[in-house]
Amino acid sequence: LYRLTQASNALANGNFDQRVQDISGDEIGQLTRQFNRMAEQLETDTIQLRELAEHNARLAQQAQRLAALEERHRLARDLHDGIKQNLFGVNLAIAAAVNLLETDIEVARTKLLEAKEHSQQAQAEMQALLNELRPTGLDERGLVVALGDYLATFERRQGIKVDWQPVKNLS
Repeated sequence: LYRLTQASNALANGNFDQRVQDISGDEIGQLTRQFNRMAEQLETDTIQLRELAEHNARLAQQAQRLAALEERHRLARDLHDGIKQNLFGVNLAIAAAVNLLETDIEVARTKLLEAKEHSQQAQAEMQALLNELRPTGLDERGLVVALGDYLATFERRQGIKVDWQPVKNLS
């Protein structure tokens, strides 16, 4: 009984390889064998839980990498769809203006104004993408203020009224 008590204390403290040697055929021997089977099962379960935890950690890292990759693809699409097209428009308008400088100064002027507008659109889209990546003022002013600013910008750009009430105290 003393050896069983010592082994169960060791088991309770995380020593899963603890076993009791008793080959008797009486009730104490049966209790010893049952204890050893439970200790083996606990050791096996613990190993499996560790392996599962490691597997889950690898899956979480994989999910983070995939999320980052998806965000890169989204940003690439946004850059391609908006900013790249605006910059292409800038280049076309400037090229047309350069060609027209000698023959039609007013049309050249119109093309330069188009280039300016395309450039401003590209700049606004780039700022919007940068704000999505890291909203300005988040570190200095906090999440609630930054979120309020973001929602105000969203309302202006999209023409959609947003009604929100920040929670004052969560504790």
